[in-house]
Amino acid sequence: MGITFEIPTPNMKGNGCLILAYSTDRQWTRLANPGEVINWTMYNMPCAKDYTTPDTLTSTLQLMQQDPQAISSGSWQEARQLLR
Repeated sequence: MGITFEIPTPNMKGNGCLILAYSTDRQWTRLANPGEVINWTMYNMPCAKDYTTPDTLTSTLQLMQQDPQAISSGSWQEARQLLR
């Protein structure tokens, strides 16, 4: 099981804000038993337009740095501000 946190961003030209999350034991994915509680933390990264996986995180972040408009929807902090 893994998790991506999505912030709905209607003011960001239809681009969602997808943030990869990791568990408090620093795992991107982990096994879980029915009823088990897992605490997740959002990875500090720009908003991704598409689903990001641990395998694609490094290349996605590099692309965001090279051309933020092409692959990023801005920062998650900006997306959060739009919801207020």
